[in-house]
Amino acid sequence: MSASPPILRLAEAVPADTAAPISLDLAPGGLAVLEAADPAWIPALGDLVCGLADPAAGSVEFEGRAWAGAAPGVQAAMRARIGRVFSGAAWISNLDIDENVILAQLYHTDRPAADLHAAAADLARRFGLAGIPAGRPAFAVPRDLQAAQWVRAWMAPRTLFVLETPEAGVSARAAGLLRAALREALAAGAAAVWIAERADPALEEAVGPAVRLAIDGPAAAG
Repeated sequence: MSASPPILRLAEAVPADTAAPISLDLAPGGLAVLEAADPAWIPALGDLVCGLADPAAGSVEFEGRAWAGAAPGVQAAMRARIGRVFSGAAWISNLDIDENVILAQLYHTDRPAADLHAAAADLARRFGLAGIPAGRPAFAVPRDLQAAQWVRAWMAPRTLFVLETPEAGVSARAAGLLRAALREALAAGAAAVWIAERADPALEEAVGPAVRLAIDGPAAAG
């Protein structure tokens, strides 16, 4: 019987905005920390992992399937199993925050909107919010908006989490809630990629062992 493929495989994958090939196999329960020398690379690395940007060289596979060449519908189904926290533009400006949070689930599932709103409210409390912040994203308190991204990422069972500077602007207490949720997800068999300019050296103490890769030279492998 052949072994199952890793959840995420980067094989000498070169993000378009960097000169560093990345090699990585991430199994269930695995955590990779990518520390980008240039903060502008952070969203590019997230796009690379999620199949939204083709590598300049090499390949990226999710659950044994290469993003390159997969049909759009197949790619959409693959991304439905990824929870992402964005470092850049994260919200549709003309939708309220709660509409943003449940939008992907309305597309990918047949769950009623009322059930999704209830699930989002429960997750919001888990992440230290009284509820999903009201109104448009532009008018929200930044730390609450960041926590709402966590809610959106955890709205469905995930195989992979892609977390770009996920603790930006939040309190130590809130960061601890995120780390606890990530630890539980990894224990349940998900994998995660944490992308930041400099990740907290104590991250592994809260979440578990990690492969750390510095994206700042001619090659990165782990």
